[in-house]
Amino acid sequence: AALSRMCAADEPEPPPIEDDPQSKCIKALFEGTGQLGLDFQDSTESSILEVVGIVPGSPAEQQGIHPGDMLIRVNDVLVEKLTPQEVRLILTRPDRPLSLLLVRQDRKRPN
Repeated sequence: AALSRMCAADEPEPPPIEDDPQSKCIKALFEGTGQLGLDFQDSTESSILEVVGIVPGSPAEQQGIHPGDMLIRVNDVLVEKLTPQEVRLILTRPDRPLSLLLVRQDRKRPN
Protein backbone atom coordinates (compact mmCIF):
# COMPACT_ATOMS: atom_id res chain seq x y z
CA ALA A 1 0.00 0.00 0.00
CA ALA A 2 1.14 3.55 -0.64
CA LEU A 3 2.41 5.46 2.38
CA SER A 4 -0.34 8.03 1.91
CA ARG A 5 -2.98 5.34 2.50
CA MET A 6 -1.30 3.80 5.53
CA CYS A 7 -2.42 6.33 8.12
CA ALA A 8 -5.99 7.51 8.47
CA ALA A 9 -6.08 11.25 9.16
CA ASP A 10 -9.02 10.94 11.55
CA GLU A 11 -7.50 8.33 13.88
CA PRO A 12 -7.10 9.81 17.39
CA GLU A 13 -4.04 7.64 18.07
CA PRO A 14 -2.40 6.35 14.91
CA PRO A 15 -1.99 2.56 14.96
CA PRO A 16 1.02 0.61 13.69
CA ILE A 17 0.88 0.16 9.94
CA GLU A 18 -0.59 -3.23 9.02
CA ASP A 19 1.61 -3.82 5.97
CA ASP A 20 4.77 -3.03 7.96
CA PRO A 21 4.67 -3.61 11.73
CA GLN A 22 8.03 -1.80 12.06
CA SER A 23 6.40 1.44 10.85
CA LYS A 24 4.10 3.81 12.68
CA CYS A 25 2.15 6.99 12.05
CA ILE A 26 3.22 10.21 13.76
CA LYS A 27 0.85 13.15 14.28
CA ALA A 28 2.24 16.59 15.07
CA LEU A 29 0.27 19.76 15.80
CA PHE A 30 1.95 23.16 15.79
CA GLU A 31 0.19 26.13 17.41
CA GLY A 32 0.92 29.70 16.47
CA THR A 33 3.40 31.03 13.96
CA GLY A 34 7.12 30.75 13.34
CA GLN A 35 9.66 28.32 12.02
CA LEU A 36 9.07 24.61 12.67
CA GLY A 37 12.74 23.65 12.56
CA LEU A 38 12.59 20.91 9.95
CA ASP A 39 13.85 20.38 6.43
CA PHE A 40 12.79 17.80 3.89
CA GLN A 41 13.66 16.53 0.45
CA ASP A 42 11.51 15.19 -2.35
CA SER A 43 11.37 11.41 -2.54
CA THR A 44 12.64 9.92 -5.78
CA GLU A 45 10.24 6.99 -5.36
CA SER A 46 6.97 8.87 -4.77
CA SER A 47 5.40 12.24 -4.09
CA ILE A 48 5.99 11.75 -0.35
CA LEU A 49 8.50 14.12 1.28
CA GLU A 50 11.23 12.85 3.63
CA VAL A 51 12.39 14.81 6.67
CA VAL A 52 16.17 15.19 6.35
CA GLY A 53 16.96 17.59 9.19
CA ILE A 54 15.66 18.79 12.54
CA VAL A 55 16.91 21.86 14.40
CA PRO A 56 17.77 20.94 18.03
CA GLY A 57 15.24 22.41 20.45
CA SER A 58 12.83 23.32 17.64
CA PRO A 59 9.06 22.79 17.67
CA ALA A 60 9.58 19.87 15.25
CA GLU A 61 11.97 18.16 17.68
CA GLN A 62 9.58 18.84 20.58
CA GLN A 63 6.79 17.14 18.57
CA GLY A 64 8.96 14.03 18.17
CA ILE A 65 9.69 14.34 14.44
CA HIS A 66 12.92 12.61 13.35
CA PRO A 67 15.05 12.63 10.21
CA GLY A 68 13.78 9.87 7.94
CA ASP A 69 10.11 10.42 8.80
CA MET A 70 7.98 10.67 5.66
CA LEU A 71 5.53 13.59 5.47
CA ILE A 72 2.24 12.38 4.00
CA ARG A 73 -0.35 14.99 5.06
CA VAL A 74 -0.31 18.72 5.81
CA ASN A 75 -3.50 20.06 7.42
CA ASP A 76 -5.29 16.84 6.34
CA VAL A 77 -4.33 17.35 2.68
CA LEU A 78 -2.30 14.59 1.06
CA VAL A 79 1.17 15.83 0.20
CA GLU A 80 0.88 14.05 -3.15
CA LYS A 81 -1.87 16.55 -4.08
CA LEU A 82 0.46 19.51 -3.46
CA THR A 83 3.62 20.62 -5.21
CA PRO A 84 6.84 20.56 -3.17
CA GLN A 85 6.82 24.37 -3.40
CA GLU A 86 3.31 24.55 -1.90
CA VAL A 87 4.36 22.29 0.98
CA ARG A 88 7.49 24.38 1.61
CA LEU A 89 5.39 27.55 1.67
CA ILE A 90 2.95 26.04 4.19
CA LEU A 91 5.77 24.73 6.41
CA THR A 92 7.88 27.88 6.36
CA ARG A 93 5.03 30.35 6.82
CA PRO A 94 2.49 28.77 9.11
CA ASP A 95 -0.05 31.46 9.92
CA ARG A 96 -2.45 29.21 11.81
CA PRO A 97 -2.32 25.93 13.66
CA LEU A 98 -0.61 23.37 11.45
CA SER A 99 -1.08 19.62 11.59
CA LEU A 100 1.31 17.12 10.04
CA LEU A 101 0.92 13.39 9.57
CA LEU A 102 4.11 11.43 9.03
CA VAL A 103 5.16 7.81 8.74
CA ARG A 104 8.21 6.53 10.58
CA GLN A 105 9.73 3.40 9.15
CA ASP A 106 12.10 1.50 11.41
CA ARG A 107 15.12 1.01 9.19
CA LYS A 108 16.97 -1.13 11.70
CA ARG A 109 17.15 -4.74 10.63
CA PRO A 110 17.93 -7.74 12.85
CA ASN A 111 21.51 -8.94 12.58
